[in-house]
Amino acid sequence: MFPKREIYQFPQYSGNLDFRNEMFIMATTPPNYPGLNRIAFIGNYLPRQCGIATFTTDLCEAIAIASPDTTCIALPVNDIESGYAYPARVRFELTEKDIDSYRRAADFLNINNVDLVCLQFEYGIFGGRVGSHILALLRELRMPIVTTLHTILREPDADQRRVFNQVAALSDRLVVMSHRGADFLQEIYQIEPDKIDFIPHGIPDVPFVDPSFHKDMFGVEGKTVLLSFGLLSPSKGIETVIAALPAILARYPDVVYIVVGETHPHVKRHDGESYRLSLQWLAQEKGVEGNVIFYNRFVSLEELIEFISAADIYITPYLNVQQITSGTLAYTLGAGKAIISTPYWYAEEMLAEERGALVPFNDPAALADQVIDLLANEAKRHAMRKRAYMFGRAMIWPEVAHRYMESFERARTERRSFARPGFIVKSLDQRPGELPPLKLDHLRHITDETGIFQHALFTVPNYEEGYTTDDNARALMVGALLEELGNGEAVELASRYLAFVWYAFNPKTGRFRNFMDYQRQWLEEQGSDDSHGRALWALGAVLGRSNTPSLPSLAGRLFEKALPAILETTSPRAWAFALIGIHAYLLRFAGDRRASQVREELAGRLLTLYQQNRTNEWRWYEGNLTYCNAALPHALIMCGKWIPNNEMMDAGLESLRWLADLQRATNDAGHFVPIGSNGFYPKDGPRARFDQQPVEAQAMVSACLEAYRLTNDDYWRKESRRAFEWFLGRNDLSLSIYDPTTGGCRDGLHSDRPNENQGAESTLAFLQSLLELRLAENTLLSTEARTQ
Repeated sequence: MFPKREIYQFPQYSGNLDFRNEMFIMATTPPNYPGLNRIAFIGNYLPRQCGIATFTTDLCEAIAIASPDTTCIALPVNDIESGYAYPARVRFELTEKDIDSYRRAADFLNINNVDLVCLQFEYGIFGGRVGSHILALLRELRMPIVTTLHTILREPDADQRRVFNQVAALSDRLVVMSHRGADFLQEIYQIEPDKIDFIPHGIPDVPFVDPSFHKDMFGVEGKTVLLSFGLLSPSKGIETVIAALPAILARYPDVVYIVVGETHPHVKRHDGESYRLSLQWLAQEKGVEGNVIFYNRFVSLEELIEFISAADIYITPYLNVQQITSGTLAYTLGAGKAIISTPYWYAEEMLAEERGALVPFNDPAALADQVIDLLANEAKRHAMRKRAYMFGRAMIWPEVAHRYMESFERARTERRSFARPGFIVKSLDQRPGELPPLKLDHLRHITDETGIFQHALFTVPNYEEGYTTDDNARALMVGALLEELGNGEAVELASRYLAFVWYAFNPKTGRFRNFMDYQRQWLEEQGSDDSHGRALWALGAVLGRSNTPSLPSLAGRLFEKALPAILETTSPRAWAFALIGIHAYLLRFAGDRRASQVREELAGRLLTLYQQNRTNEWRWYEGNLTYCNAALPHALIMCGKWIPNNEMMDAGLESLRWLADLQRATNDAGHFVPIGSNGFYPKDGPRARFDQQPVEAQAMVSACLEAYRLTNDDYWRKESRRAFEWFLGRNDLSLSIYDPTTGGCRDGLHSDRPNENQGAESTLAFLQSLLELRLAENTLLSTEARTQ
């Protein structure tokens, strides 16, 4: 932990304000910032309906007025395909779940002479696991970055901490809106205090008015108004206020409670209006429906100010203590309202020194007592209002904009000490490390309502060959990876493939059937060992990666039923596939003793095979190299780390390095050359060069990424890229196996041409490799800060 040092704090307001109810107008002459000619703001933006959209829009407009010589542009994030009807200030739109749009946005900012980027950071507004897509943008920027932190977690999980730390490292300055937030940055995230700026949440500049002045606009003249506003969701705790109303009305029958704001779009998308309906039913149950008014609309700033002005008491009954800032609370504090709140972090700080009153979470009786007390003590209520209003003078947007410009100037000045390379626009063929865009067209094309077809004739599904559990398990793994990356189609696709795997399980034998014809008739009672192991791998991937409740629930039941039979198999590859799935499962359910015992048994078998077959010239588990070879060391490395067992770890790394060297061309290019399937490679026998199969490249990508994660040896990262580049044309024929026009992958590489059929195995091998590399790039592998 760093020693406590003083955070830069801005002085209280001391200028003259023109109280014309124009929230951005400042009577003093704005300072000049000659080095900041063009500033870009990244975050949600109005008319999208959320608090961060309002904040970003207000901040951008305030800066534009505070520094009229500065051009302000906005880059919002779209959570819906159609986007929004943005104003002219919006110059580029990001697509939340499309990581390539983040890279394109970085190019746009770099070539448009933007002097500084102001980022609004909140995990939930960006795509990828816990918002990790934003890292792809930040890493490419060539200008200073000032990041406003709207969420700072006290107990982040591993992914949240990793993404947060990288955002902080990539930012030149970090803005917090509470002192507790500054403390968290130092104590939890070990961020130097010199990098932190405390700037309060901006608010409209409104006069201190009597609530009665605006009540007639809403038909509540002569009433005492309690108010809550904001986008409705179950975390808002509105039910606590409704439950308190009977006690309040028994003392003050003229009280009305106004709830302003529509249901949060994300809540409405998943649950409809169930929360609002539950509030209405509660009001009816309590007999207070005539005293509760729902204003079910996202209101403009002007309307909101009128609602706030009409309120006698404002209430924030939120249920979650871990809220580091609140725009609604800031607005009402600055308007000089009497406020009652639950003690979430931001409320504790803002309402200290009798600027408001705090009541326990979810306690209607305590809330009723506090409302009655404030209504009975007019002098106390008005003194509270005055203290709140005076405190809020430092929070009006002109003051906040000025403080942001000071922070921007410090970031720009500090950046001068570091030399940065100029930005050069490069085409994709000049960026050898660039991953191709995700394209699911062919995956959808070869999937029907049953599952994914095994083969294709060119790009046309081959009905004659039907389906396999092997391929649907592969597809299920891809679905789990897609969900982790935030792809909108992931759940629908994964549900279809999981349904196939579920149907494939034969409870009589405890094994999976593998081959199904086009008429949905099983062609066997029991499939291969490998198909059983691969199904366990896929189920483990769902259990370890999916956050859609229905998928892990079903996968968990099937995993439990299918696990015992893996011990009866004899295929080392089946063991390896199952071990990778068991590992993913145990990351979430580490206490499962039976799964741990199966892991130890299978890993012990692999280690014994390696010890029995290894020589100095042949560092392998069997007397021949066949297919999916890298899965064997992949599983052993994983088990060696997590059982833990150093002997397994060493054997896995040794055999994987031997395989990597063996599968490298001896010419200067040094490209990936997988073991060919026309004879494979028996010990002391000839090695087949062709046909080269996509599953070999995928197995190598997966294994090398795991080795990199566990060792942090950059050799493995480079090996994973080398294997992946085989798909893109860095191979014996210098021909692309991946088809960018369809998103599919050709079935292999012959000695003179690619196999032009694009079946399930090859297409899924490419997609799995691409998705694993993207996850590694955005949430696992990238530990370095921006290039200096």
